Amino acid sequence: MNLSFSNLFSRYGHALAIATAFTVPLKLSWTYAFLIPLLLVWILEARSSLFVRFRAIPTPLWAPFALWLLIATVAAPFGIDLPNSLRHLISPIFLLLLVPALSELMRKHGHSTILWTLIAGQTVASLHTIAEPLLPESIHQLFNGKVTESGQLAITAILALGPIVYHFKDKSGEGTDCSNRCRILLVCSLFLMLCAALINLKRGPWIAILFSSTLFWSFYSRRLALFAVALGISLIFLIEPVRHRFADSYDHFVIAGGRNSMWGIGSELAAKYPLGIGIRNAKFMRKLDPALPPEHRHFHNNIINIAVETGWLGLGAITWWIVGMLRLCFDRARSSKMKPMLLACGCAITSWQIAGLVEYNFGDSEVFILMMFVVAIAADTLGRSESRVVPLRSEKLESCT
Repeated sequence: MNLSFSNLFSRYGHALAIATAFTVPLKLSWTYAFLIPLLLVWILEARSSLFVRFRAIPTPLWAPFALWLLIATVAAPFGIDLPNSLRHLISPIFLLLLVPALSELMRKHGHSTILWTLIAGQTVASLHTIAEPLLPESIHQLFNGKVTESGQLAITAILALGPIVYHFKDKSGEGTDCSNRCRILLVCSLFLMLCAALINLKRGPWIAILFSSTLFWSFYSRRLALFAVALGISLIFLIEPVRHRFADSYDHFVIAGGRNSMWGIGSELAAKYPLGIGIRNAKFMRKLDPALPPEHRHFHNNIINIAVETGWLGLGAITWWIVGMLRLCFDRARSSKMKPMLLACGCAITSWQIAGLVEYNFGDSEVFILMMFVVAIAADTLGRSESRVVPLRSEKLESCT
């Protein structure tokens, strides 16, 4: 059968995107099995009109990141391992293409199916995390590790607040036509995700979820925001492993080979190499401090790692990208019928970066792919808001059947 490239993307693109969304929270190898074909069929179709397709997306969602890629490429020869840097630039270049590819699919099919699938995949991973300590002899680690899962939970748990608020009742007073089953599923999924985040015992994502959920609810009610803060602080004090984890924070920070040592080395390298040492060359720090554990190949901080690897210009481009996306989401949310989803996207980006203060989740492929889905959802939501289309009405009916 003779199919054009356009037909391949039109026929199989949405299914591949759904499969990618479901597997991102589970396992990277499974994700690539669907992500690579998705990008290939889109590239084959869009190869003669790439820039035109990017221009259909709000500029702040992609242009600063594209500038960062250019800066990283130009600065790579001034680093310490050019072949390694060029090899690792391939992945973020292709992942940037995921935004226009997903955006085109969402303009045609809506974003709710992909969003619900993403939440479903994260819920399955959370169930596995909860069951693993309960049945240690029967259930072994199958999906993403604790660090990666926690980084994803910091994003997905916040993103889930958007459909939860929309499917209950927006502040505008408009009801929704979603069944009670949808509401129950969403709340249960969020509860399981929060339980998994607690079990993983990762402080950065905890703080990120607490801050970003408080920020989200503050747009609706001061009481809800205060309740989120009170609940988060109560969990810290009432759950003994969580309380001990926070009590040991300073000791873990200053331990030999810990973040105190890594961040000190990072500050020195950023000053010594203003153009950066090259992307994915942060492992060079182990030559400066042999006491660092072998598994430490980055600086466990987005700001420091980006500054060290791609220089001050690279850090400026990424800062422009993050700030631009946040301004776009929060500003448009004020007067949009899509307020819950725009706020959820903005708060998910905020949560990503707060968790990135103690982890290099910018360089975690599973987390970054998930963030590209958030950016695409934000692009689709903004497009629907601008066209004044009543959002998700038919999509909600589909998701409830």
